[in-house]
Amino acid sequence: MDWVRLFLKRWSDTSGRSERREYIAAVGSMIAAILVGMVPFIGVFAIVALIVFIIPLWTVTIRRWHDLNLPGFLVLVGVLIPGVNVIAAIFLCILPGTRGDNNYGAEPGLPSDYLGKI
Repeated sequence: MDWVRLFLKRWSDTSGRSERREYIAAVGSMIAAILVGMVPFIGVFAIVALIVFIIPLWTVTIRRWHDLNLPGFLVLVGVLIPGVNVIAAIFLCILPGTRGDNNYGAEPGLPSDYLGKI
């Protein structure tokens, strides 16, 4: 649950890095919102959840690219080319981030390291 809270607290932060668990929590939240929206009469919830989660999902994706020491603008590839976003999401869920510091900052810590500061 801390990873979901961290993902939502850093909703507008595109600097720094995010590790796999934070990214998986973000993607899982989006998938859960879509699945709940498939239940009859709850479709409005899914639309609201998608609107609420879209910007935080983009920012955590940018930070995840940073964790791999790659530029965050690669998030646009998934937006502009259909189908690539699914491949990119799987790629971002599987690959470990760069160990130690990289061009985008220090190695991400535990959620408690961030939640106390934000």
